[in-house]
Amino acid sequence: SYREIGSGFINKATLLSLFIVLFFLSAFRHESGVDFNNYRDIYEAVANGRDHWGATEPGFRMIIKALTFFSLSYQSFFIFSSFFVVYFFFRSFKSYSSFPIYSVFVFVFSYLYIDSFNIVRQMMAVSIVVAFMPRLIVRQNYFGFLFLVLLVSSIHYYAVLIILALVLGKRDWGYGLYCFVVFFSIYSFFFGADFISYPMIYFGLHEYVNYSRGPGGAKGYFVIFLVVFLLLIFFKRNLMLDMYYYFLLNMMALSLLFLAFAEHNIMFFRGSLYFSAFIVLAAPLIVGKVRGQDAKILV
Repeated sequence: SYREIGSGFINKATLLSLFIVLFFLSAFRHESGVDFNNYRDIYEAVANGRDHWGATEPGFRMIIKALTFFSLSYQSFFIFSSFFVVYFFFRSFKSYSSFPIYSVFVFVFSYLYIDSFNIVRQMMAVSIVVAFMPRLIVRQNYFGFLFLVLLVSSIHYYAVLIILALVLGKRDWGYGLYCFVVFFSIYSFFFGADFISYPMIYFGLHEYVNYSRGPGGAKGYFVIFLVVFLLLIFFKRNLMLDMYYYFLLNMMALSLLFLAFAEHNIMFFRGSLYFSAFIVLAAPLIVGKVRGQDAKILV
């Protein structure tokens, strides 16, 4: 109908407008983000023929070398990385989300967008994972999944953790195990998880340990994911119980387990992003159920 055509046009125009705004805010930032100066120094050093890589991945090095080959300024890296992250997240909204506008809202207010200012390499890898992993898992495309692991790991080493999604992401764990995830993650987050910190201290990895001994800034983040996870379980009987639903449910379960330890060990925070990023798809699934609308079926 004309109403549906008009509504579709408005939605596409709105998404395009949001894409442009988010891209420009990120691409042309100046000294915004904790790693801004670090990436600027790396880029300028490489552009001037000096080795200033540090512990960086080969895929990231290729990107920097390609940009410096054209004698572009360091701002070109932030323009490229910003377009990269925003584009692949929006691609995932279009491909998988029943309510792309809600996905954009979650993307911005769940701090994922802000994280792209700070941990640039990781968010580039995360954006590719969110854009392609759901379809690869649902279609059981193992060769494609292996290629995805190799690709994103070349940009950020922690991306190898997505192998957990292949092993645990497509099956019903059962109510008992889901309840265990809830109680275990709550206990670990709020009442301490020193058994995570002690091995790091023992092996001399003190830089990864948070010595503040208690949940701080991640508290609100953890509660949001806990609520989304509980709502997915609550609506389990009514949602379309296909592999895509279980994939999102299990990504939220893995998010809770990693976030429970994130305040005690920064390695778990970095690992959590490869699962917690799927909140941009899980939350709209719940919105659709509340509104009485069917979820988008991924085939």
